Amino acid sequence: MLRSLGHDVLDVGAFNENPSDYPDFAEAVGRALLDHKAERGVLICGSGVGVSVAANKLPGSAQRSATIPIPRIKAWSTMT
Repeated sequence: MLRSLGHDVLDVGAFNENPSDYPDFAEAVGRALLDHKAERGVLICGSGVGVSVAANKLPGSAQRSATIPIPRIKAWSTMT
């Protein structure tokens, strides 16, 4: 969807439906932002709480959470 709106996308995973550790992805997005590889980040998880906590542990990160009504996607977090 973001590409169709003309945005460049750096996808750091997950690349399959296997169980994974959300803190790893929160850190990957945060590092991309802190390393200036991205201007904004989007994290998607079941509630948004876990990725929010993990993302805010990175020094210099500031993230926001929101719940949106999309089937199977319960929450997302953005980092700037």
